[in-house]
Amino acid sequence: MVPTKRKRHMITETVEIETALEPLRAQGIPVNFQRLVVKGAEATMSEHRALAEDAESRLQARERFLDWTREGAPGLDLDTTRSAWKRPSIEKLLEDS
Repeated sequence: MVPTKRKRHMITETVEIETALEPLRAQGIPVNFQRLVVKGAEATMSEHRALAEDAESRLQARERFLDWTREGAPGLDLDTTRSAWKRPSIEKLLEDS
């Protein structure tokens, strides 16, 4: 064994890994575990960033909604003195047809 200060990893080819690698091997594409680990880490980081951006976007939308409601919901007609729109009853709909 060559001494190294780098971390060492051993990968057991489980059924899940074998299933993922089989299409590569069937096409004669060489399996380079170093490259697969790097691509997997990059893809995982990309997914993490997308989730974080989505969470930030949702947080900003909630904050905008709260600000809007605190300001009295400008542009929204909240006049409760008028009667609300009512869906006609099924009987009324049947009478009209």
